[in-house]
Amino acid sequence: MEQIFLPNDSPLLSAPEDVSAYLAGVLEKVVTEHPPKDEYKGEEAMGAWVGPSGISYLFLHLSVAYPLMKIQDHDALHWANAYLAGKRIEPNQELMCGLVWEPACFLAVRAAVTKSREDVEALCDLVPQVIAGDYADEMTYGRSGFLYLLRMVRHWVPECADLTTEPARRIAEVVLANGPDWTFVERRFIGAGHGDIGNLTQVALTVPELASRVEPWLERILDWQQEDGGWEKIRGDSRGNKLVQYCHGAPGMVMSFVRLRPLFPNLHDKIDAAVEKGRALTWKEGVLVKEPSMCHGTLGNAM
Repeated sequence: MEQIFLPNDSPLLSAPEDVSAYLAGVLEKVVTEHPPKDEYKGEEAMGAWVGPSGISYLFLHLSVAYPLMKIQDHDALHWANAYLAGKRIEPNQELMCGLVWEPACFLAVRAAVTKSREDVEALCDLVPQVIAGDYADEMTYGRSGFLYLLRMVRHWVPECADLTTEPARRIAEVVLANGPDWTFVERRFIGAGHGDIGNLTQVALTVPELASRVEPWLERILDWQQEDGGWEKIRGDSRGNKLVQYCHGAPGMVMSFVRLRPLFPNLHDKIDAAVEKGRALTWKEGVLVKEPSMCHGTLGNAM
């Protein structure tokens, strides 16, 4: 059988003494090898996952965490704006409305950077299309991803939170109406990237008053945890489909349940037990041999 992870039994590596200097070196490489452009064509710009809007959002976070950091003599907020400035020549994304949908991610990140009410309104203007379109409900391509964007904007532009309340509820009601047995590309995924836990997490965190309605569905997912601490990738398919990564498996489940726990006091004991087992499995089998990405790799597991 092909080896998919490295045994995690080596001595722990020491962290860099100066994390900010190490990080600045990595960011210098980003802006040198992938500098801001005047325009982005096709799949060069695919929302939070690929391209300038995701990079801009990274620099926005860094502007808060490291406000004095300079990259090529500019602070992080300069770079956040620089990666927003290029024109997007939109790819064919009719079947998307989630985290890879560049029009929505661009508006959400721009609103977070500018704090402009007009930018928040522009994002909310997409809501009728999100509700009426023939879209999935999962995070990466679907409505749950748009819920995340509304919650993200609410965090960065709290003075405009009133604009997102009703749109979030309307989208959440559509997601719930299509559950609890959601499918994506005709399969029953249950993980954070394309499945049940991703949908329930975004519904409950974005519209907390709906938490009580989804509690039985959440408990069902807890009951699906396997003895080793993992979960199936596709419900009911036991043919080697268990993975240990953010999109499918224990890492995404653990991150979701940790955030959901305060909303579900009746499930605290079950959540705590599931998180403990899921963390143990992630530590054991989480150093993956594939690329170190967030979705399917060691970065997501490290988070």
